[in-house]
Amino acid sequence: MIYLIVEGPSDKAFMELALAPLSLPEHQVVSAGGKSSAVSLAASIMMKRRQPVIVVLDADTTDPEDVRRQEAEYNYLLQSWSNGTGFELIFTVPDLTCAMFAGPGRAASIPGIQLTSEQTDRLRQDPRSVLDAVLPKPIASPAFHSEEMRVFLASSPIVQHVESSLKRLSSATEARRTPAVSEAETVRAGAPLQPHA
Repeated sequence: MIYLIVEGPSDKAFMELALAPLSLPEHQVVSAGGKSSAVSLAASIMMKRRQPVIVVLDADTTDPEDVRRQEAEYNYLLQSWSNGTGFELIFTVPDLTCAMFAGPGRAASIPGIQLTSEQTDRLRQDPRSVLDAVLPKPIASPAFHSEEMRVFLASSPIVQHVESSLKRLSSATEARRTPAVSEAETVRAGAPLQPHA
């Protein structure tokens, strides 16, 4: 099991919608309730359950230097708690909703939503306010559960990054669990046991 930890309930709903029908390793999307809670939950899962985690955090900024600083800080924390358990930290700029819906060539084609030319122009400078104004509320709205919307969300670079991370962590976990030849098999084959160094 790989735990995909996101900050809030809308992040969880969007990620579950985008990932649900895909043939991916076993995973569970968890809403942590904020950045600090997400990192704390990831640390707990890695230390107590020894399960791999993917942590998706909102940068809450578009400043590249600030994003790099946060990535370094949270990567250091997760690394210090991982104790060899696999993890991936993904930062979304400025947040997950913007990463899924905005970006080059994406906003103008949101299924079921027609942006005005003013909104399209403003989207580059302030995606959060435009998306808040045009996306249906609540997240459980039927507008978010069409196949067209699922395909749109699944095609976003951030979801593709999460997919590749799920596959990578799953492969690494399986490789650690599958020893080439156990000592018992070695003895049965008649070879003497070698002392551990």
